[in-house]
Amino acid sequence: MPRPRIDPSRENAKRAISRIIRVTVENIPLKLIDTCLGVIVDRGTMLSNFQKLDEYKLIEESFSDNGTKRLQDLLKSYFEYAMFSHRWNETEMTKEPTYEFIKDAEDHGLNIYDCSGKGPDGKEREENMIKLRGFCYTAAKCGFRWAWSDTCCIDKTIPSEVQVSINSMFRWYHNSALTIVYLHDVEDVDPLNRLGPLPSDSVYDFVDKHHIASQKAPILQYVEEKHSGEFVDTQVDGTALEILLKRHFPQFDGELNVTSEWCVRCWTLQEMVASRHLRFYCKSWTALEPDFDPPNTERFSDHRNERLWQDALSRSTGVDREGLLNFTPGMTNVREKLHWASRREATYVEDMAYSLLGIFDIHMPVLYGEGMKAFGRLQEEIMKRSHDLSIFDFSGHASSVNSCLAHSPLCYLEKPFQWNKKKTHVEAGAESKVEGDEEGGDEGDEEGGDEGDDENDDKASDEVREGVDEYNRIRAGSRSGGVAIVNKSALIQILHGTTSVLGAATPALFDCFKKLLESDPPLGHSLINGAITVSIFEHKVKPEGINGHPLRYTAKANGLTGTVFTTLEPLKLDGGGPEYYLVRVYDRRVRRAIRVLASRVKFWLKDNIGGLNISDLNVDALKDLKLFNRASREGSDATKVQAVADSNKSQQHQPHKAHDKLDAHEKEEREHAREFLTGPFVVFLVAKDGDAWCRVATESRIIVRYTTYKFSQAVERRNLV
Repeated sequence: MPRPRIDPSRENAKRAISRIIRVTVENIPLKLIDTCLGVIVDRGTMLSNFQKLDEYKLIEESFSDNGTKRLQDLLKSYFEYAMFSHRWNETEMTKEPTYEFIKDAEDHGLNIYDCSGKGPDGKEREENMIKLRGFCYTAAKCGFRWAWSDTCCIDKTIPSEVQVSINSMFRWYHNSALTIVYLHDVEDVDPLNRLGPLPSDSVYDFVDKHHIASQKAPILQYVEEKHSGEFVDTQVDGTALEILLKRHFPQFDGELNVTSEWCVRCWTLQEMVASRHLRFYCKSWTALEPDFDPPNTERFSDHRNERLWQDALSRSTGVDREGLLNFTPGMTNVREKLHWASRREATYVEDMAYSLLGIFDIHMPVLYGEGMKAFGRLQEEIMKRSHDLSIFDFSGHASSVNSCLAHSPLCYLEKPFQWNKKKTHVEAGAESKVEGDEEGGDEGDEEGGDEGDDENDDKASDEVREGVDEYNRIRAGSRSGGVAIVNKSALIQILHGTTSVLGAATPALFDCFKKLLESDPPLGHSLINGAITVSIFEHKVKPEGINGHPLRYTAKANGLTGTVFTTLEPLKLDGGGPEYYLVRVYDRRVRRAIRVLASRVKFWLKDNIGGLNISDLNVDALKDLKLFNRASREGSDATKVQAVADSNKSQQHQPHKAHDKLDAHEKEEREHAREFLTGPFVVFLVAKDGDAWCRVATESRIIVRYTTYKFSQAVERRNLV
């Protein structure tokens, strides 16, 4: 008997349809609630129901390349779903309705809309069942047949399902058509401030759209008979809403002062930034939105696009408006994302790490019971994928995984440190106070330290005056055999290609560059067997205790401002104790800054000496400089030196073409170089005991400046444990 003939075009169409459907189904949650029927279904059941639709059968029978768009549109409209974002409400006597609870009710012929709140374990669930029913009804009112709640849509008795759900949750929220946020602790709105029913489609129209007979739709019975008084489906007056948001969403300032717990739970951070559309409801299910009359093309308003809500969320969570509207998961802005999570709380400490997996686009095993090691593992995964070493910028206790990893997100409570940020009056005042407390004690100051004022660095007259003073100090140091140090203004002149005017180049400066350029260690880090290898600048210090403060110390380092810091445990300052270092991580910005500085010096050498390499530079070569010799013949009088400088400035040739016009990238690189020399930066305290380098936990970050530009040694690669 001959085999039936197979139509190749028909088989190709089936495979194409299968691929399109698979892509859609793989990007929805494993289980969803059918809001019409009040039951939980899995992907397979949803797909089976979809394939029974008349519209699908029609597309399948006449599928072609032109039918791809029709199929994709049908899939999108059928499988679109709403997600639930809320604060879990569980006590010893009150539990959330779990997957097992809902399925047990279904086995007894009940659904979400009519099952009682008490389960076989005797725990009360009625209050949380009211919340779940309100969510399902609200999702249906917004036009969604499918909805997802983390309480009942994950079978927690299956470890693999828990693993998949946690690692996929960010994607599920992002792919959803709406996230409904329920604020259980935001009180009911005064009836006088309510504006009447929401302008959304009726539930009857919704049920009819999905071709479900009215007598078979439990949601209609729910609305008409049993629970019509459980929530108020209204809006709120705009002025009343603004007052309410200011009260419940105050400023993110490091204190747990936010009234609504939704703002401080760890999982809700991911839910907020991942979701493309958000709607907020208070305890009575009143929509927290001003009067809204949506166009015919919209089923609901998106609160995330409303200015009132943008201000409230940014103010209370620390996430800026860009993060709210255009968040991208991954390894960008690592330190900022950890700062967002620093004030969050969790019932299970492991969730402090697991709730950030989607934010950093990381997949890793979920191991409840490991405690804060989960956050240590998360940081390791971040370090494997990113060269952003701002992850070391934290304060507080260290992780048990490594002393250079933070114990918890709380260690990142301080705002990310920014090189190029202009200081506010408050920050400038605080920095001045710290420097005053330190009494300016620093060995480097004795060698000709920072004589300039940061606020005047950009003023040419001040730069010339300081350059002349520096020149006199250089000559005095050369005669006495001392080591000459270059100040900020002189280095800024190098950055602007006008060093030849001031003659501020010195052997110490070039020795600094020689060490940095010759060592040129690799960037980034390696993480092997719990040890982190990273390139650092080391500044050896001798901490001294401050009377009356058992954990407060002052430390002096050659070339740095004096520092005052508070540790979490006493330092061992007696004989035989460890050596202490202040450490600056050698990151990409530092390397770029050094290379920009080196290029400026090379151009200067070419313009003034011609062909002399940095490696060949010595004191004799510097003495051959025309300006150096002329100023020496004229004498050390500052007025004469100033005249020489002005004369050279008027006669000098045009700068190198590389100095003329700078594009945006070059300007940014130059600014990095300037900040590297003149701006504050973060260091951390390290104890060296034998060959072991271990970070010392401090109460807050340590911020210092360079007072002189002499590096005691080149960059080193160290193993930190």
